[in-house]
Amino acid sequence: MSLWSLLRTEGRLVWKGSWVALLTLALAAASVWGGPFGTYRYAVRSAERIHALRAAYEAEFAELILDDLVAELQGTLALLHPAMGPNYLLAILAVLGTMVLPIWGAQLVGNEFRHRTAKARAAHVGWGAMVAAKVAWLLLLSAGLAALFAGIGALSGQVTWRAAQDALLLAGEVTPPPLKAPLFAQALTAALGLFFFGLVGLLTALVTRSALAGALVGLALPYVEAFVIGTPEWGWLLPRIAYGNLMVDHFVYLPGGMVGEPLALVPAPAPWVSWAVVAGWTVLACLAALRLGQRQQILS
Repeated sequence: MSLWSLLRTEGRLVWKGSWVALLTLALAAASVWGGPFGTYRYAVRSAERIHALRAAYEAEFAELILDDLVAELQGTLALLHPAMGPNYLLAILAVLGTMVLPIWGAQLVGNEFRHRTAKARAAHVGWGAMVAAKVAWLLLLSAGLAALFAGIGALSGQVTWRAAQDALLLAGEVTPPPLKAPLFAQALTAALGLFFFGLVGLLTALVTRSALAGALVGLALPYVEAFVIGTPEWGWLLPRIAYGNLMVDHFVYLPGGMVGEPLALVPAPAPWVSWAVVAGWTVLACLAALRLGQRQQILS
């Protein structure tokens, strides 16, 4: 079977089940509802609080205590600006996606063992080729999610900004800060991180022959790294910290957002180093999965 035919076969299997569509829908719904629309609701509540405080105190005293609240509200409103829409949604995806992609990666392989189709498919096309096709589809899913969220961000930015201008007079005075990186670099950051954590789930499912184990290890990896290893001086070499550095370098984080700037980071010697570290870990995980697929004894 040719590689293209194998990719088409794997694609039909990926989309045959409802889990990919359901997880995508759940991730997008949670991101939009908690992100742009959640931020809009937070901005409205903040404006109402400021108006109430101004009414309760004398004008001179109110202005003194409300300066910080107004500045925070302006930052919140900036997140709703169309120019910030893709930045906001991709920043959310870069966080929440790492909780979904390990499940996807583990399911791609784990379903073969759970449904007892691994031996039959390995005998038909070869297990190594099967794993390679699944890795390719994991990459396509990661890139597709990044493109989807960039599009959703562009659309939601138009909707929330129009609503904010209608509801809040202060919105007309807000100018968003400049973006830290072009849209392509932001989407690539998110896609690369998702692909790596998806590979962790896929690789673990290959080793354990269990989708559940793969998902759990993929989800636990950042926390194990944080609490066991911590943040040593050489921490910029670790995948969680390197990915966090990439996020800080490429996304603008403002008050009132659904996600905040990653914490407990160790700055890399140069911005390109974070790219190299995350890419290196991703290539290492990819090669390990492909190598294991070639050597794993499925038919015995």
